[in-house]
Amino acid sequence: MLKNFDENKISDEELMKMFCKTLDENIFKVLMERYYAIALSIVRKRIWNYLNAEDIVQDAFIKVVQKRDKFDLNLKFSNWFYKIINNISIDYLRKELRNNDKIKEITILYNNSNDINQDYLIEHLSVVKDDDKKILTLHYIDGFSFKEISEKTGISTEAIKKRAQRAIKKIKKGVM
Repeated sequence: MLKNFDENKISDEELMKMFCKTLDENIFKVLMERYYAIALSIVRKRIWNYLNAEDIVQDAFIKVVQKRDKFDLNLKFSNWFYKIINNISIDYLRKELRNNDKIKEITILYNNSNDINQDYLIEHLSVVKDDDKKILTLHYIDGFSFKEISEKTGISTEAIKKRAQRAIKKIKKGVM
């Protein structure tokens, strides 16, 4: 399709209009060639990770294809494209922040000595059953051994240990 035109003289908006009508890969390739480097530069300044920046730029071009029917042909392509890049970058950063918060919570759960962090445990006990709360509280907060808890409750030591492990897993799963 572009063989009849000088691609350097065609505006981005005109290319997008042609692409929307024909879905010609060569037309889209021209848009990608025009915007890839600058888009990558913009994204790298925001997220500081080259591989993820490349993924975001590629996702932006995919979004252009997917949302081509939403493009207002009266507006500048560059503004629309940069808005897509901005939104994908923000989504990426939000996801990274959520992941970092989860990693911090998991790290807080355990001290270096593999003991349970008491403050964290108290804050997250709501996700476990009352009986298991009692076991966790007696062991990790009040300092009773599993054997002592077993003697107090009449439940075998192995069962107490297993219930404590499951409750801790449930707390960790709630964090994830």
